[in-house]
Amino acid sequence: MIPEDYKVTVRIPKSVVDVIDAISEKRINYGEGKSSCNRTAIALEMLKLGCRIMKKI
Repeated sequence: MIPEDYKVTVRIPKSVVDVIDAISEKRINYGEGKSSCNRTAIALEMLKLGCRIMKKI
């Protein structure tokens, strides 16, 4: 049986963390719940978006 999800640990530079924090802050200011706009959730969204973009190239 092949798992659909894989658990990984990725180190990211502080510049990326700063972008993620800015996105999180904006989402919280717009009224989104803190549980859905944490660093991990935003980083995963960015990763998925990057994969979709790379797939099209």
